[in-house]
Amino acid sequence: MLSPKSMVTQEQFTDKMQRGREMNHKKPLYIPVNTPDYDAVISGVGTVELGIFTSVTAVVIVVGIILSQLVSILFAVVLGLTIIGITILTVKRDAHNENFFMIMKIIRSYKKRQKKYMYVYSNIYEIPLKGEDKGEEIQ
Repeated sequence: MLSPKSMVTQEQFTDKMQRGREMNHKKPLYIPVNTPDYDAVISGVGTVELGIFTSVTAVVIVVGIILSQLVSILFAVVLGLTIIGITILTVKRDAHNENFFMIMKIIRSYKKRQKKYMYVYSNIYEIPLKGEDKGEEIQ
């Protein structure tokens, strides 16, 4: 049986509920989100990737100026755009947070794995008869 001390009145119950609601409104609800472990400046491009893009672009501009004086402007522009495009395709991360080099590493490790598996069937529910496991005839 409940003692009178352990019984809660309606006023005490509503007071506790009100305090609980106030506490819930003070703290924001934490909802975990699947976020990548790097800071993205643009989708798929973090600060490291942005640094790589800018350094490659600077090198391509310098080499392009030199090639435009030696060969032709069209050759320098096409070569520069090709190098920048290849850099973007290899360094930019996809939706699974993997760039081209990570994907190639996964493919290489998959190729090294064992592809053929040997299975031996053994029925654990079947009781072997006398002499069956040695291949002898049963009389």
